[in-house]
Amino acid sequence: MSNESNTTDAIIHDPNASKGEKLDRLRDMGYELKRYAAKNEASADEVEAKVAEIKSARSRIEGEK
Repeated sequence: MSNESNTTDAIIHDPNASKGEKLDRLRDMGYELKRYAAKNEASADEVEAKVAEIKSARSRIEGEK
């Protein structure tokens, strides 16, 4: 579903991306997750875990200065 450069950790720690760009990438990741879940009938546990990971990453980025 995602490659190494599109993990939440990679997004958080990307030194070349602005805060807005990071948040946009996480939003896009959320949309991709919705499409993936609908197409592949992912388990609820998989989806919930990824949603929690994305929310946690958003909180960390929003807390950046």
